[in-house]
Amino acid sequence: MLTEQEWKVRYNDFSGPLRSRAGEELPLNHKFIWNDDTWVALSAYLCGKGLVLDLGKCVEPDVMRAFVDKWKEYEDRDDLPQALENQILEENPVNVDLVPELSLNGKQLKWSGSSGTTYLPASVMSGVSAGSVPVPAQECPEDEAEPEFCGDEEADAWVRHYSLDASKVWAFHRINFVWVTMRKPKISSMRLRLKEGPHQVYGEPF
Repeated sequence: MLTEQEWKVRYNDFSGPLRSRAGEELPLNHKFIWNDDTWVALSAYLCGKGLVLDLGKCVEPDVMRAFVDKWKEYEDRDDLPQALENQILEENPVNVDLVPELSLNGKQLKWSGSSGTTYLPASVMSGVSAGSVPVPAQECPEDEAEPEFCGDEEADAWVRHYSLDASKVWAFHRINFVWVTMRKPKISSMRLRLKEGPHQVYGEPF
């Protein structure tokens, strides 16, 4: 399990191993509503090459469970039509195609890439094996004595570090932006704008 002392966030340009110094955390803890969903801007990390922003989308367990129950019959199917796979992905409550824009001190930073993970409380995946739905969850055996969560340790570390409600489902996004100045700037203002990528619309074949 990742300890609080091991929690380090580094700028990631996805070109190789992360060897840079960990960034200085700037706690935000700002809740907002976007597309009728509850989000939290958790923290920004000021790194040598750029800024890293952690965002969390909160999903109610009953919403996620309804999605799981709807699609669990397709467990271990590797012959699904592409249109159906796309529909499942589109309906997944934790799946969001984020296109972020961040401005510091009135200047827009360049988005250089994102990563993420999903936290699932055990109640959501109870009785459902791993791989039955397209979310990064590990199997939670029914005979396990009240497991706390189904998922990787990284997602659990996010919940603990940010003191989030562990009974909720959380979709976490770690977004990297490049500085537009020669040196790491002092921040006087920060403005975030979120957009979504294109959606697929499904209809009857003809």
